[in-house]
Amino acid sequence: QGRVEPTLQMAGVPVNDKSVLGDHPNDVDAAQRNGIRSVAVCTGVVPKIELQACGPDLVVDDLTAVGVAELLV
Repeated sequence: QGRVEPTLQMAGVPVNDKSVLGDHPNDVDAAQRNGIRSVAVCTGVVPKIELQACGPDLVVDDLTAVGVAELLV
C-alpha cells in the first residue's frame, strides 16, 4: 500500500469517490496500489502507448476529453 490512501483518509476524503490523474506510469501505479481509479493524461513526455500499457482505468489525450471534468468534481 502506498501513501495516497492514508493521506486521503486523514483528509476525510472517501477513496472510492476519487481518481488519480497523471501523465506518468508512476501516477497510474500509485492509484492502482491504493485502489483508486486511475486516469492517464497524455500531456507529458510519456508516449500514449506506454501509458496504456500501465493499465489505467482510462486514457485521455488531454483534460478536455468528455467525462474527465466529472472526475474532478
